[in-house]
Amino acid sequence: MVHFDKLIVADYVKEIARILAPGGTAFLHHSNYGAMRPDSDWAKNDGTRSDMSADLMNEYAGDNGLKVVKQEIHGKEQGWGVDNFDCVSLLYKPG
Repeated sequence: MVHFDKLIVADYVKEIARILAPGGTAFLHHSNYGAMRPDSDWAKNDGTRSDMSADLMNEYAGDNGLKVVKQEIHGKEQGWGVDNFDCVSLLYKPG
């Protein structure tokens, strides 16, 4: 989901919340580029990353009754050319 516009990610999270069974989890790999450049143009961003962020994922999850149980920010240490580049989020739907 690293190239998905943040508004599209919001729609995906809403749909995940709708279909995920109570007690279920979802693993999402999304951009965190928006933490550095919010409201930026994906076509001009490094790696054509969207302006999605870990903070937005927390907001989207909470708005849809999901909990973010873990997030990891990935960057240079994981082999990407930019720090804080991507994020992996684990969402949980309470039972």
